[in-house]
Order: sequence, then structure tokens, then C-alpha cells
Amino acid sequence: MNDIRLEPVLQGDWTFQRAPREAYAPGVLITGPNSFIGIFVLDQLLRQHQGPIHCLMRARSQEHAAERLRAAALRWGLELGPLERAVLHVGEVTQPRWGLSAEEYDGVRQAVGSVVHLALNARYFLPYSHYRDTWLPELVTMIGYCADPSAPKALHYPGSYNSHFFTDAASFARLHQSAWHSGYTGFKWVTEQLLRRAFGGNLEGCLYDIPLVFGAASTGLCPDTYSARHILHAFMQTGIAVPFKFKIVTVDALARIIAANVLLPAGENLRYVRPVLDGWITREELIACLPAGSIREGTHDELMSRSAERMKAGYLLPADFEQLIESVHALPAIVPPSFDSRSLPDPHDAFAVNVRAWAAKPLAVETASSA
Repeated sequence: MNDIRLEPVLQGDWTFQRAPREAYAPGVLITGPNSFIGIFVLDQLLRQHQGPIHCLMRARSQEHAAERLRAAALRWGLELGPLERAVLHVGEVTQPRWGLSAEEYDGVRQAVGSVVHLALNARYFLPYSHYRDTWLPELVTMIGYCADPSAPKALHYPGSYNSHFFTDAASFARLHQSAWHSGYTGFKWVTEQLLRRAFGGNLEGCLYDIPLVFGAASTGLCPDTYSARHILHAFMQTGIAVPFKFKIVTVDALARIIAANVLLPAGENLRYVRPVLDGWITREELIACLPAGSIREGTHDELMSRSAERMKAGYLLPADFEQLIESVHALPAIVPPSFDSRSLPDPHDAFAVNVRAWAAKPLAVETASSA
């Protein structure tokens, strides 16, 4: 498909029967709970939610699933809440009935009234067809699962600021030309359009318009595959920082915002949340965070000439990177009314913690992805 605006799934009827508020069960299901964002969301729900918390994840057994959750928490410096309150299900979201027995699948269906759907294999360098063939049908199935009037659920789904890079015919024609118009980004644009139609057709839930995700404000620990990590790595590796101006969210703040919205009664939660810290991050701030003389202001041409991986750097940092990123990140924050924004970390302090943590640990992978 050359034009994602013509995606057939966007032409369907996404109108559903509205369910009464009391029809939503108290349980919450998290898919991908051992992912970077998932483990922080699980921790928040374990601490705040009194109802059952179901976790669907790939593992050899329930014991192995518990081990993977504890390992994820340890990796990201997180003291996980009481795991004995979690109900673990070993399965795969792309499989029929998630690979569960009919009895287990129906048990989850009856117990759960909210789904936090985080399971996704995200890679910038994979083409849109990868997401169209695997993850788009999976999302359609999940929407149908949540829209079932006999056991309705609110669907909470992570979108991406990257979807805003598609604005006109010229931008849609740039699909696959850079990390900001990648197959992953195109998929996020399609899923946002799809969910807006479904929410307008009586599906409950929320789309989270997530900016660049950083590590927790206290640790700066973050996956090597995240796009923010690769942007700053390109600057630190070459010693050249091109102009930029963007906004961020730390994973711990993101998880608290998601949990606050999930825990509102169905119908009272916001259907669109933009969880972003209030404050611009700039090139000057990056330079100030690092040892004197280790990095300086420079041009795009200088960065490219110094890069040991020019193709990758050009894909991540196109010539119009500054204009692209700033225009999208100018969008204002939107948080649930029940959430106290004063409790959010200072973005500049969090940025400094992350930069110093990343500078001390070289990247270990060759491809970039985003949450």
C-alpha cells in the first residue's frame, strides 16, 4: 500500500452497542506487562487498584512469567508492588483466543472491564506491511473483544506523537523515508484514525498520544532501542549537536498518568490523553549536561560527516529534523482531571539524569524503535 490514508480498515463501520456503566467488570488486563512501559503501569495498578489485575504475556509457564516480570522490574530499577495480586496468563495476543484454553479465555472476558494494550513488536526499520499484516488485524480483533456488549471493556492504547508527522499529501508520500515517517509511524497514524472512529462509535477507552519516552526521573534507565536514546547517541558519538527543541515524558510519569485514567469509571475517563512534561528540551541543555568540550553546536552536514553510521544517522535525523520535531512537540499536554500535574517530575532535571546515564552506557543495538 502506497497511501496509508486508503487503508481498507478505515472505511468500515465502527459503531457499537453502548453498554451501561454497571456492565464493566472491575478487573484490568495488561498485555505486554513485562515491556518497559508495561512494568511501570503494572506497578502503579498493583499499588492503586483493589480489583483483579490480569497479565497476558509470553512465557513457558506462570512461574516463568512471574520471573520475567521480576526481571523487568529489576532491570529498570523498579520496586514492583505486590505481585501476588496479579493473575498471570501465558499466551500471545496474535493467536486465536490468545493461545488460552476456552475456559481461561472466558474467565478473563468475564472478569475484566478495562484493557491496557501494550503488546507490540515495534521497530522503526520494519516496513508498514509488517504492522498492517500482523498488528493491525490484532488491534481490530481487540476492538471487537472490548466492544462485546455482553462483557464490555474500555480499551486503553498507546498512540504516538509520531502520527502527527503525517499532515498533508507530501508528508504521506514520505512514508519509509525517515524514522519520523517510518512504517511504525504510519501504523500509529492508522491506529489513531481507527480508534477515533471506534471511540466515536461507542467504544470506551483512551488513546494516549505519547511523546519521546525517557527513563524514570530518578534513574534514567531506558531501553537501547528507544528513539530518544538514539537521537542523543548520534550527538554524543559525533560530538556534534544539531538544533532541536522537543518535549519528553519519563516512563514513571507516563505510567502514573495512564493508571489514573484507567482507574476512572468507564465513561468518565478521557478518550484522548497527551501525557507530556511541561518544558522544552533544547540543544543548549544537552551540551550543559555533558563534560565541557565533549560536544558542541554544529550543523547537519557536520554531524553526517562525523557519523560512523551515516545511513542510520540520516534515517534518524533528516535535514529538516529540527522543524519536524518542534512542530509536533508544540502540542499541549492533556491529562485526566483526577491527576495532579504538580506531582510530575521537572523535565529538565529528568533530562539531565537520563543524559548522564546514557552517556555512561554505550548503545548495544543497531536498530531503533519507539513506544
